Amino acid sequence: MKRLLIAGSAAALAVAAGLVGATAYADSGHGKSGSLQAAAKAATAYVHDNGDSLHASKSEKFVRQQTLKVLGLTYTTYERTYKGLDVVGGDTVVATNSAGKIAFANTAQTHKIDLDTIKPSVSVDKVLSVAGKKASKPDVVVYARGKGDPVLAYVSTKKAVNSDKEPVNRKYYVDALSGKKIDVVDSTFAGTGHPYYNGKGDTVDIGTSKGGSGFVMEDPDHKGQSCGEEGKDPFTKDTDDWGSGDSKDLETACVDVLYDLGKEAGMLKDWLGYDGVDGKGGYFPSSVNLDDVNAYWDGSSTHFGHSQDGERNLTSIDIVAHENGHGIFQFTPGGSDGDNETGGINEGDSDIFGALTEWYANEPVKDGSDSPDYTVGEAAGLLNPGEPIRSMPDPSSIDNAPNCWSTDIPNTEVHAAAGPINHMFYMLAEGTEKKDDQRPGSKACDGSTIKDGLGIEQAGKVWMGALMGKTSGWTYADARTATLQFASSSDQFKTCDEYNAAKAAFDAISVPGDNDPTCSK
Repeated sequence: MKRLLIAGSAAALAVAAGLVGATAYADSGHGKSGSLQAAAKAATAYVHDNGDSLHASKSEKFVRQQTLKVLGLTYTTYERTYKGLDVVGGDTVVATNSAGKIAFANTAQTHKIDLDTIKPSVSVDKVLSVAGKKASKPDVVVYARGKGDPVLAYVSTKKAVNSDKEPVNRKYYVDALSGKKIDVVDSTFAGTGHPYYNGKGDTVDIGTSKGGSGFVMEDPDHKGQSCGEEGKDPFTKDTDDWGSGDSKDLETACVDVLYDLGKEAGMLKDWLGYDGVDGKGGYFPSSVNLDDVNAYWDGSSTHFGHSQDGERNLTSIDIVAHENGHGIFQFTPGGSDGDNETGGINEGDSDIFGALTEWYANEPVKDGSDSPDYTVGEAAGLLNPGEPIRSMPDPSSIDNAPNCWSTDIPNTEVHAAAGPINHMFYMLAEGTEKKDDQRPGSKACDGSTIKDGLGIEQAGKVWMGALMGKTSGWTYADARTATLQFASSSDQFKTCDEYNAAKAAFDAISVPGDNDPTCSK
């Protein structure tokens, strides 16, 4: 990701004005649509005047996607075309402040595109032989992701299953001139009720709707959210009283899912100024009784299985919020495409949303409840009852996941590669010193001491702002830059305290800061 703060010049840069009408405007910060349109206009003027800094050639066009206001900054996102072909890795985000001035801009593209031809010399059959059976008919694109020179490529997609037995959309990129495989990218698809996890033995309020002669598990307050059994319609019932409180009961699992989602939605709105999973008030269906010791997001819905001993549905609040966190990562600028480093940040991001939702819900310490902490999945006991699958204060304590960033991270399995970003967030929120059993302290990779941290709500704001500056193929260094850009630019923060805390937290996981923005508040 290229960090851009200084204007360049490229008068010949073309902006795809004919396509701008498709732009989506969404305001999570309750501003007026006119202010969003003014921000989009300023952003478009910026990309028009700064082609050199954005590595744009004369044959590239920027196509505006959406404009969204979050936590005091307004973000306008763009994709690119080159001589009519879609550019993979050309995504760009421009942030404007409350005064309508450019705060910063980030682009995934690192080189100008200058191809000798846009006509493939490799047959479609060759591409399909690389992608395998049931792959889609290949499309021709320009592959500009990463640090190498952009190339003409085919892309073909098929349904597959990854090493975690999760269904994925797998994209194969093949050089359209040589036939060599360039890249393979997986995208994971990552009333009143009696709950099991959320106040066991109590009743909780959940969102349901009238349907037919009774009620249906469709939440009217969170558009698109419903819950039912895997492969079936949402649960229906004559009365608006759901679940038994039993750990294996599927209706009870959906009570927990809808309750958890309501808490996550409240956290997103009240703490982070963000509306829905997609940033525009949209939510997505959920299903339980997945026949696997797992849970996943498939790009448009969440799916929840069971613990390894078969005794519990995996619908504790941190797991449900984690899976929706994958949706947030997908719908914020830059999406979720990238290598294992991007995938690791995606997993850590979802753990962060799980922790944020736990602390927002603040369930009491009680049998079956998922009270606030910085571990993942302990209430559900995914592999063993009462045991977490990840620890944010000390990732290495579980399966020897790395606490610190290193050049090995791009080759590390994605859940392990989440270790450093989880570690960073814990120290950003709580510092390194022990406060209580839920906040046990942490050890910085550089030996530093971070006394207090910002608190989890403020740390969540800093992270949400970083996500809005994301580009495809996000790395730990990119995340550091985007975090500091937001902390130094947003009028949510009146001092440089958040900037300094974020810088210290990234230093503490050994992410280099060679091109840090400055803060002068």
